[in-house]
Amino acid sequence: MATASHEDLTAARHRSLRRHAIETGIIERLYDVEWGVTESLVAEGLTVEVAARNGGMDEDVLAIIRSQFDALSDEELDAFFTDLHAFRHADLI
Repeated sequence: MATASHEDLTAARHRSLRRHAIETGIIERLYDVEWGVTESLVAEGLTVEVAARNGGMDEDVLAIIRSQFDALSDEELDAFFTDLHAFRHADLI
C-alpha cells in the first residue's frame, strides 16, 4: 500500500483550506469570485499573479481570503496531522 509523503499531504490540505477560505467568504457574501479564479487560487496559491492570470480580483478581496486562510491553516494543519498520525498508528483489528 502506497502512502503519500508529508509534503504531498500538506499540499493537499493547503488546497482544501484555500477552497474553504474562499468559499466561506462567498457564503458570507463578503465578496464574489469567479469560478475560474477560485479554482486557480485553490490549485496554485493565494497570489495576485494567479488571480491576474485568471481574470483578476480586487487586492482587498485577496487580503480577506488570505486572512481567512491564515486563521484556518495553523490550527487545521496541526489537527489534521495529529489525526493522521493516530490513524496510521492505530491498532486495526
